[in-house]
Amino acid sequence: MLSLATIAPLFLLLAFVGAAIADFNYDAYSYPKVFDVRRYGAKPDGKSDSSEAFLAAWNDACQYEGKARVVVPPGEYVTDTILFLGPCKGSMGFIMKGRLTPPDRLSHSDEWITFRYVNGLLVSGHGTFDGKGYVAPTPKPPAISLRFEFINDAVISHIRSLNSRNAHFQLFGSNKIRMHNLLIRAPGNSPNTDGIKIGASTDVHVTNSVIGTGDDCISILGKSSDIYVSQVLCGPGHGISVGSMGFYDNNAENDVVTDVTVTDCTFRGTSDGVRIKTWATANAGLVRNLTFSNIHLDSVDNPIVIDQEYCPYPPCKQVPSRIRIEDVTYDNVWGTSRTAVAVKLNCSKMYGCKGLVLRDINMVQKNGLDAVSFCSHAVGATHGVQKPSPCL
Repeated sequence: MLSLATIAPLFLLLAFVGAAIADFNYDAYSYPKVFDVRRYGAKPDGKSDSSEAFLAAWNDACQYEGKARVVVPPGEYVTDTILFLGPCKGSMGFIMKGRLTPPDRLSHSDEWITFRYVNGLLVSGHGTFDGKGYVAPTPKPPAISLRFEFINDAVISHIRSLNSRNAHFQLFGSNKIRMHNLLIRAPGNSPNTDGIKIGASTDVHVTNSVIGTGDDCISILGKSSDIYVSQVLCGPGHGISVGSMGFYDNNAENDVVTDVTVTDCTFRGTSDGVRIKTWATANAGLVRNLTFSNIHLDSVDNPIVIDQEYCPYPPCKQVPSRIRIEDVTYDNVWGTSRTAVAVKLNCSKMYGCKGLVLRDINMVQKNGLDAVSFCSHAVGATHGVQKPSPCL
């Protein structure tokens, strides 16, 4: 007969195992439930409007308490403006295996596909979002292909975005976003077709992607911080930009960008390389703690640019910019410039740029001639190889 001293440890062990089983997250290891848009009436014929089917599949998936995946099988589908709205009861996935296109005219001309208020989102599948390019102007701007608004904890990967009417991807009010293995393409002469616009967002990583557009490959706008960009091939386009900032009459806190790293990136045939741009207005703001490292520039018009008199559309206000620029490092930047000025640091007359660091810069003109630097109100230090000769 077993004694109490022998049985007691067995009861403790069983209690421990029972508690572990109760706390085990089965959902983390379970297969997701699939919501196939075809079962809701979507037709992969390239002409039928499948908007209601896509939205119905999303709404059912959003109510599922577990891993849910809205799946778009191979084929070409057409949808009008769609808002995929959360919050949802479980983690959501939108798996695009086919090709999605809009009609010639959208019901909301400035919106196509929007994800909003979702916690835990996966968008993937090796499929294509094809915006079908330029459309005739209306009172509203053309549609951004994919908007992510107030999203927390998302992975956006293995997706192609082609021929957008406006920007391809826009992030706003979002946190912990991982974007990788994206192919983003629009003609080099297509206006305002930014690859990825990041605004009012934090902890965003963009890696291992190819972006070629008619505007910025990546644009980092106000109220954004902790942005990491790596292994991006940019071109054609306007490079990777912080800004523009200072155009709108907002509170100064809205025009703040801090803690940005752009590393191991290549620019080919772009109008700009790594750029900071602020309007020459009286609106205040801050750019601080930026690092551009291991940057290869191949036949770029303006490889390294700080432009605090940015004004692409005259008439222009000619007042000193009140956007402060501090602690910006350029480290191991090399390649060729299509213009004579390879380094242009045109800073505000009011504040100047402080804490600039140029380390191992090796740029020449595309024709083999020496390039030059231009500085205005720029303060900082240089280290290592400096070609062209520094002006700090």
